[in-house]
Amino acid sequence: MNTFQAIRTNARNNRKEIISFLENHYLIREHGKSRTRPVKSICIFCSSDQNITKEHVLPRWAFERHPNRTFKTIINGLSHKYNQTTLLACKNCNTNLLSKFESRVLEIFSNHNLPNEFFKDDEISDIIRWMQILDYKFQVFSLLTRFRAVAGKGNISFLSDYSLSVLDPAIEYSPVKVLRNLRRSLNRITVLSKNKNINSLVVFKTSNPDISFFHKNNDFLFLELPHHQVAIMYFYELIFPDVFTARDHAMNLIKNHYNK
Repeated sequence: MNTFQAIRTNARNNRKEIISFLENHYLIREHGKSRTRPVKSICIFCSSDQNITKEHVLPRWAFERHPNRTFKTIINGLSHKYNQTTLLACKNCNTNLLSKFESRVLEIFSNHNLPNEFFKDDEISDIIRWMQILDYKFQVFSLLTRFRAVAGKGNISFLSDYSLSVLDPAIEYSPVKVLRNLRRSLNRITVLSKNKNINSLVVFKTSNPDISFFHKNNDFLFLELPHHQVAIMYFYELIFPDVFTARDHAMNLIKNHYNK
């Protein structure tokens, strides 16, 4: 069994326990308030409660180990340092599975010189698998992170114990939709073949000197990796007839993002 197959098998066999734990401890509210955070957590990939460690949402090589690189959440505009943006995973999933698979993705980016040499189909499939894992991680991060008001813009005390994921207007503040999206995200990881999603991955050569990241849960994720002069955008739900159609769609979203 290769590394991703092990990640996939763990997610498939334990997804009910994982989703139930996240729902009961971070989504369900009692008497109008969020529940107390659990004393003991579980791995978000296999549900084990043993040897729990901190797993970075983005691997360190993606943000070049720079301690001050940040991204902003859409909900309240607060900055989060990539280096401090972590989730809980057991030692086996963290160091033996996810790290090895992320090393495989790093190797793919390191061994190609776009646009002269493009990725092979099996490499595209692994990049898609990685992007699907990232979407799941960011959805869990949004669920686990509580709202905090931006300094200088007033305090919104009644929102302070709400999960960011529930406050996302894209899901109309519905806990049911948050849970549905989370299930769909985890279920995507369990699908072995990525052949039908090949055109949903768009890869660009970039000369941007800094990392750039933006995403919309369950929709798309864009990531620029300046060290490798590559930018990637993946659409989680959309299926395109060809990569050119996907590229046009991606460019429109990218232009809108940078023109804001």
